[in-house]
Amino acid sequence: MADGLNTSLLRNSYRPDPNSGQVGSALNFYLAPSQYNASCFGLSAFADFEIPLIDPNLTLGPIIGLGFGNNLNGLNQSVISLGAKATYYADWLIPEMPDQFDVFITSSSGLYLASYSNNTNKIGFDFSTSVGGRYNFSDDLSLYAQTGFGSSFFAVGLSYKL
Repeated sequence: MADGLNTSLLRNSYRPDPNSGQVGSALNFYLAPSQYNASCFGLSAFADFEIPLIDPNLTLGPIIGLGFGNNLNGLNQSVISLGAKATYYADWLIPEMPDQFDVFITSSSGLYLASYSNNTNKIGFDFSTSVGGRYNFSDDLSLYAQTGFGSSFFAVGLSYKL
């Protein structure tokens, strides 16, 4: 019986809990109001892929974002960003938390390329930190939300757990 229990805990299931064996991989898609260059406001779409690391609650992976908006001078702006994102799951901090909820802390950094309607381009560095959570509808699909500091102050989307 103990071998069956250990096998179920070690399979690649998405359980951000230090006692469960490991966090599984996840693909996250989310939308966010955004602000780049402190003067351009618009909407961004992001995708990131979480890859489990050594700690049972830590993931690291690539993040990509596409954004569109207008700046204060009336110029249209398109932005593409590419970087890395680390996520730490802190479910263990909340006693008796139901399995359908996950809480996390993230940090991401990378480069972005902004292209303006007056044919100018700008390359910059983006850094963000946030806290967030998921509501797990099933073993594979979750509602994703985060809030914090960076180009987007709030994001909402879906997670697909692999």
